[in-house]
Amino acid sequence: MENIPIRALADFKHGKARVLGNEAASLWDIGEGIACFEIHTKLNCFAPAVLEALQLALDRVQGGFRGLVIGNDHERAFSVGADLLAFLGMVKACDWAGLDAYIGRGQDLFLKMKYASVPVVAAAHGLALGGGCEFMLNCNAVVAHAGLVAGLPETKVGIVPGWGGVTQLLLRSLARMPPLAAAQSVFDVVYAGGLSASADEARKMGLLQAGDDIEISRSDLLFYARARAIAMAQAGYEAPPPASLHLGGPAAKTAIMHGVLANASAGLLSPADVAVAKALAGVLTGGDPAVLVLEADVMRLERQAAIELSRRPATIERIEHMLKTGKALRN
Repeated sequence: MENIPIRALADFKHGKARVLGNEAASLWDIGEGIACFEIHTKLNCFAPAVLEALQLALDRVQGGFRGLVIGNDHERAFSVGADLLAFLGMVKACDWAGLDAYIGRGQDLFLKMKYASVPVVAAAHGLALGGGCEFMLNCNAVVAHAGLVAGLPETKVGIVPGWGGVTQLLLRSLARMPPLAAAQSVFDVVYAGGLSASADEARKMGLLQAGDDIEISRSDLLFYARARAIAMAQAGYEAPPPASLHLGGPAAKTAIMHGVLANASAGLLSPADVAVAKALAGVLTGGDPAVLVLEADVMRLERQAAIELSRRPATIERIEHMLKTGKALRN
């Protein structure tokens, strides 16, 4: 460790040139063989240029560093996820190929990060929403500030998470329970679209794992995340083995939808709400009875569901309302 009190990313960056980057994100050398990937868009959203920088950063880190930290000094946000304005632009232009490429590239890069040859540690603070939460979920470890506000609110704009959030939560649940129970557990979290009020609550929601660290000091968060990456590297880090999931099939989907349809019959859910629920249940249970599938297969289902839901007029209305008011539209 350096003998000077280095804490914030600005301290590490002082007097140094960035390793690489563009107008949306940068890679910095923060010492002892650890790099830091910093997003610097508005609220650290994933503009397409962020994905371009992440691609270069992952290649560079695996060729010359022993660990990577994902973090920044923003006062409010780790990342608020996908660029909704860019997303809406593709939807309104009916640019389905472009939307598929945008979501697909994010999926590919998040998996590349998860299975990198060096440990990737998220220094998560403030808002970690939607794609920002999925970014965190695909890291190998998380050092979270105690006040972390995390969640997958995509259902509130009429879609489902598309960058592996559903898949990663399902993987975690399947490690503890059978397919139907695991799918129902993740459905309840994702469909509600709720946000954690703290890191402790994020852990209860499954967004943080038992081995992830929670720190009280926001100013020291990046320092602790770097220390975690160093420790993982020194312990002889190896990338996790490829993951597969056991899906419950049509019977599990029917079971999940039973309660949804009952609430719809009681007038508690709109047709758009039911469409989102059906798509999410389909992702969680797959299309074939009790099948063992690869991680990338479930992520493909996520992508397809997000694009199909984006074709619905109700989804456009929800996204526009969220951009205009910051609140969900229950149409």
